Amino acid sequence: MIERDGVAAATFEAVGKQAGYSRALASVRFGSKDGMVRAVIDFLASRLEERIAARIGAVESPLERIIAYADAMLSEVEQDRLLRAYFVMMAGAVGHRSDTQVVFLAVHDEVRETLRAFILEGQGAGEIDPALDANIVALSIGSLQLGISVELLLDPDMDMVAMRRTVNAAILRILKAE
Repeated sequence: MIERDGVAAATFEAVGKQAGYSRALASVRFGSKDGMVRAVIDFLASRLEERIAARIGAVESPLERIIAYADAMLSEVEQDRLLRAYFVMMAGAVGHRSDTQVVFLAVHDEVRETLRAFILEGQGAGEIDPALDANIVALSIGSLQLGISVELLLDPDMDMVAMRRTVNAAILRILKAE
């Protein structure tokens, strides 16, 4: 519902009806619309994190792990309409200066920290250019993923195979130690 109609359409009545429950049950469960939105954000972020972890778990090289992480994230967003709802909600939160912006920022900070840790590990292993600022590069990669995910909302026919291939090559060029 959110991916298709936006956050405004996610009323307790609509959510309850779609789930086959009463409006009151949704209200009791989440307390407020912000509570419901926060629960959806947490659910979707956890879902994406679990799926990415499953896809990159066996990758040993820190450099290859970063590329696999970015590729898995974009692949999951492409394939899962439910995950795209996250970006619809985020765009609405930013556009309306919603209190839930801090929840999105916390999720994005976790992604940045994960990527930062991979970069530092790769720098220590000699795979990633040690002159790079791990925090800035992690933020850049996360921002690239975020932008592509939002662009996919605008253009669902975007060639994600070519996009993922290009992103992977760009990340490799940026990070690779000479």
